[in-house]
This record gives sequence, structure tokens and C-alpha cells, in this order.
Amino acid sequence: MIPTYEVERAFPSLVVLARLSETLQVSLDWLVFGEKAKHNELHDRELSEYFRRVDQLEARERTVVKLLLQSILKKEESDRPREKGKAA
Repeated sequence: MIPTYEVERAFPSLVVLARLSETLQVSLDWLVFGEKAKHNELHDRELSEYFRRVDQLEARERTVVKLLLQSILKKEESDRPREKGKAA
């Protein structure tokens, strides 16, 4: 069937697309739109699962997670130039 999809003689159902997406571990967006798809998907599946679970938390807990992430990322950004300076 895939060769007929490739030459656009037939099109897969949504169920088939979902199975392909899961099997290939790519988003439906990427499967349908290819390189034009938005790249919001995380490559780290464990991290992706954590974010999915965080998204289910109450707003207050989500805010705490966001503040924690902001703090970690700001520290990493501020440490980065110093490390480059040491290597030079």
C-alpha cells in the first residue's frame, strides 16, 4: 500500500496514519506535512512524557514547574559564556 500512497493513487485513513506515526515515532504533523510541519515535538521521549504529565497538573503546580525550568535555563545561559571564555 505504501507505494500507492507515495504516488498519491490512494490515501491512508486516519487510523493507518496514527499507526504509522506511532510505529515510526514521528508526529502526525510530520507524517502528513513532512519538513513543513511545526517542530514542537520533543526528541527525548521521557522528557516529552514528563511535559505531558505536567500539562495535566493544576495551574499552580504548572506555574511552579515553569519557574523551576526558567531558573535552570537562565543559569545554563549565564554559565555558557563563562565556559567559552575558559576554553579560549
